[in-house]
Amino acid sequence: LLPVRGLRIEVRLLARPNMASEVDILYIAPGASHQLNSAFNATRSRPILIISEHSPVRDEMMINLISGNRNRLAFQVNNERIQDSGLRTNTDLLTLRGTELELTVYARRAYQRLVLLEGELSVTAEELASAETENRQLLNRIDILEQTIRERDNVLRAQQGTLEDKEQV
Repeated sequence: LLPVRGLRIEVRLLARPNMASEVDILYIAPGASHQLNSAFNATRSRPILIISEHSPVRDEMMINLISGNRNRLAFQVNNERIQDSGLRTNTDLLTLRGTELELTVYARRAYQRLVLLEGELSVTAEELASAETENRQLLNRIDILEQTIRERDNVLRAQQGTLEDKEQV
């Protein structure tokens, strides 16, 4: 192959996904899509660009080649996944990308966040209901204690009146 920007290109056939740590770009053909998850796991902490073709595992993709209109090559870019691997995307690539994949990833994450927030809301609502019940019980207890104090005050006043009557006699 001819050099690109002065860099030599070497094409290798990898027998196993764990051999991917030795490359800069990993192309996963449609026939090898069953090894996609293994390849992602093997390269997750390394700056390796993964290019797939017609991949069903859309949220893990970096660049996914697809058939466009009129047999034109099109691709989907998952910019967030690329950046997570430690790579940077060129603005030229980003102006060409389709946003469908990126929107799918954002929608999935937004849905996950919504589910998490709904769970937190449910827990908070239960805690609030419990606190309101406890508050009502405490207010009831305060009312009972205040009534008891009033009754004792009345008894003490009555006893004090009786003592004063005895002293006058």
